[in-house]
Amino acid sequence: MFEPINPLERKLIAATTDPSARAAFIEAMLESPLYCSPVGDVADGAAIGPMVISYQEPGHVLASALFTAPERLRAVVGEDANLLARRGRDLLDELGDHPIHLNPNLAPSVVWSVDDIAQILGQSRRVDVPAGTQTLLTHPAVRPQALIDALARGLGAVNSIKGAWLMQAQRTGQPEPSWLLGVEHRGSWTAVDKAITQAIAGVDLGGRNLEAVAITLSPLSRDLRGGIPIVAPKRRGLFSFLRG
Repeated sequence: MFEPINPLERKLIAATTDPSARAAFIEAMLESPLYCSPVGDVADGAAIGPMVISYQEPGHVLASALFTAPERLRAVVGEDANLLARRGRDLLDELGDHPIHLNPNLAPSVVWSVDDIAQILGQSRRVDVPAGTQTLLTHPAVRPQALIDALARGLGAVNSIKGAWLMQAQRTGQPEPSWLLGVEHRGSWTAVDKAITQAIAGVDLGGRNLEAVAITLSPLSRDLRGGIPIVAPKRRGLFSFLRG
């Protein structure tokens, strides 16, 4: 049985049973030391390089193995394993190009995808709007042409993005409207985030946040399709349809 041996593990246990405790765990995890097992010695501040990885099912994904305490690492990897401690935020930032498995072969454990890591680090523009949230979508009185042009150039160059639309959004409890970008895409959201971040660098957002949602079958997505077109969906002709 997993008995917590430090404050971070107590927050982890709480987060597994209480969704409202997850934010506190993530905040603590980012500022607490986490532990990994590099293949060789690593100098202070140097890149970690090859390290112990965890084999994930389904999908046979290789994830970097991190642990919440030295005792957890040694219980899984072995008493003679190399041990490196760094702040959680620094480890996620360095290793976040691939999935991360926190406390593999233990319970509880957590697997973060690349998209999860980007959201945890605040590098993602994606928002998840809970069902039932009242969101008023409108066209702006003055079109933000510089923003529209920048997004069109950046997102239009990404093959996985099939369409994108921009509107202003006012949600319940939100003091000011934000820009809401609906994106229809295939594959990982990471490419979408990167394209948005690069596109809006230096663009005046008029003091508003720019958020993005994936286009689905939800009513919100349906309404977003009526927004300002950023990337026009490509129509498939009969020949391309027959080819699949």
